[in-house]
Amino acid sequence: MSDELVTPENVSKEMLRSMFAAASLETSFDRDGDLVVSDGVFKGFVLLDDKNRSIKLMVVYDAEPSATKSDLLEFVNRINYDYMIICAVFVPEHHTVCFDFYICLTGGVSQANIVYTTKCFLRIPLVAVKKHGSQFIK
Repeated sequence: MSDELVTPENVSKEMLRSMFAAASLETSFDRDGDLVVSDGVFKGFVLLDDKNRSIKLMVVYDAEPSATKSDLLEFVNRINYDYMIICAVFVPEHHTVCFDFYICLTGGVSQANIVYTTKCFLRIPLVAVKKHGSQFIK
């Protein structure tokens, strides 16, 4: 992994894919062209905003069909209360729960920091789901 800082000017999906692959993470692009990263157990999306100012880390779970909107809103509220570093959102139109975290690239961020942050983030949703209501997630 290079010592080069990742900035809005030099970041790209291909650069991120190469960086994660060099850190022994599995990488692929989904059918929409989004970068998917996995450590073999945990898997999530790595997305750039339109102006490359931030990296959005995201994990999406399908909710159980039997879980009500009220159940899922209470579930994500408990997670958001306990885990300041992530944001959990219930997406009613897809009946999913989305976890995300943003890495701001303004001023530059080391590749090592991005890889470490991504590895840490990928583990949090599963822990949060197990603690606060695995019965609501498929």
